[in-house]
Amino acid sequence: MAKWITLQLNRGKFPTGNERLFTEAQSREMWSAQTILPAGQAPGPLAPLSTKFAAYALGWGLRDYHGRKLVGHTGGVAGFVSRVMLVPEENLGVVILTNAEQEGAFDSILYHILDHYFAVPQTDWIAAFKDVAEENRKRPCGP
Repeated sequence: MAKWITLQLNRGKFPTGNERLFTEAQSREMWSAQTILPAGQAPGPLAPLSTKFAAYALGWGLRDYHGRKLVGHTGGVAGFVSRVMLVPEENLGVVILTNAEQEGAFDSILYHILDHYFAVPQTDWIAAFKDVAEENRKRPCGP
């Protein structure tokens, strides 16, 4: 995964030599918005995750966080969820692999890492995601 992240952050160029898997132009296209998604205010304790933009690119989710473009993708099967997040302008890639099924698990880890790396005020992301999940469970289902 680290090699794949490095290849992505190098815009298709392998770290050793001058060989490429894809061009810089193809990389820019992969990370360009194709489908605009709703952006705006995140609920309650997740307010720091509010976005100015969100979109889906070619296989990548795009959004902003503390003024930086995030390029990411998630995955999962029963019992496992994962997240890859790139911050191209920081040359930073984060891979999170969990044996949990809750989205809040890998997001708590991701945003803790990003907050530390960006040197922004720390948020207790575990508590924030837990509070929102509890609120969602209390909401009645259906009309």
